[in-house]
Amino acid sequence: MNLAAPLILAAAAHPSGARGHHASEAASLFLRSHPVLAMFAGRWQAEATVLVPAALAALLYAAGWLRLRRAAGRNSVPAWRAALFALGLLALLWALEGPLDDLGDASFAFHMIQHESLILVAAPLLLLGLPAPVFAWALPRRWNRATLPWFSRRRMLRRLAEWLGRPAVAWAFFNAAFALWHLPPLYNAAQGNDWVHYSEHITFLVAALVYWSRLVGLGPHARRLSAASAAGYAAANMPVGMLLGIWFLFSPRPVYAHYEAAENPFGWSVLMDQQLAGAIHLLVGTVYLALVGVYLARWMVDLEEAESVSKPSASR
Repeated sequence: MNLAAPLILAAAAHPSGARGHHASEAASLFLRSHPVLAMFAGRWQAEATVLVPAALAALLYAAGWLRLRRAAGRNSVPAWRAALFALGLLALLWALEGPLDDLGDASFAFHMIQHESLILVAAPLLLLGLPAPVFAWALPRRWNRATLPWFSRRRMLRRLAEWLGRPAVAWAFFNAAFALWHLPPLYNAAQGNDWVHYSEHITFLVAALVYWSRLVGLGPHARRLSAASAAGYAAANMPVGMLLGIWFLFSPRPVYAHYEAAENPFGWSVLMDQQLAGAIHLLVGTVYLALVGVYLARWMVDLEEAESVSKPSASR
């Protein structure tokens, strides 16, 4: 029997007048017994605070992408870049407007999945779409002529951008934001107030964009970290998240009071939900470990290429 069969049978077993009500109850019960499916098949929201900026970003990107390709050719920003940016926006909407948002209010584990979707999925995908040059082309030329010189004359803004571009600063900003928002007073405050919650998610997204910009870059010719430096940069991002994961996994009591009062949608105990959240943090650590392995392999390839170039020149 496939996954949809229980829902069809439950709807067909009742009179037509109550069929919609009982079908919705059956669907709800079915999703509660399938947590992974609930992440994708649950209720979506339509909050203007998220939808309006996302729609504006999509429109600006589409306009800039079309204008840039007309002016500089198809290879300026390939179609796969636009596809990655679209996937990044979709991941952002899924995390903030999709079923994850409701699940995260009642389940600590799903709230961690929501955060990691912003940090590990949405942020790097958005940057891989090269939004900075594309957005610049979306604006009228007279605006660019007026705004670019204005920004270039603002030393404070230029110094701030340069300062945030330093790997140590980007790493510290990201990890400080991640650690501070997981302190019980701030975390519980975010769960009890929508605007504090919005601030938490905005902080995570901005900090993740700053962090990933050192690995992905902000433009096609942007300066990125070397392979060896990138490996160390990714490795340095593991300790904070993994320490939080160990704390959540082995704490004998609930860390956050919010989930003691919440009714878990899957019937998990508070400690089981917390342990799952800890396991998710440790699993994310393995993602960064894999990234370290990728950059170390690239570094070794670079070393071999440099040696192969130097040997013929030395023999001459």
